[in-house]
Amino acid sequence: MEKDVYHNIILKEDIEKLLALNNDEKEEFLLVLIYNYLPWKSLGGNE
Repeated sequence: MEKDVYHNIILKEDIEKLLALNNDEKEEFLLVLIYNYLPWKSLGGNE
């Protein structure tokens, strides 16, 4: 699946499309989330 689909799921918080992914797509989605989005998120609040 194209990575743009994963980016749209993340940005639009589209749970229905996320749940419709097959297992391989979910694995790839998690990799996109972990490596492209989580490093830029602050998990500690307003530091």
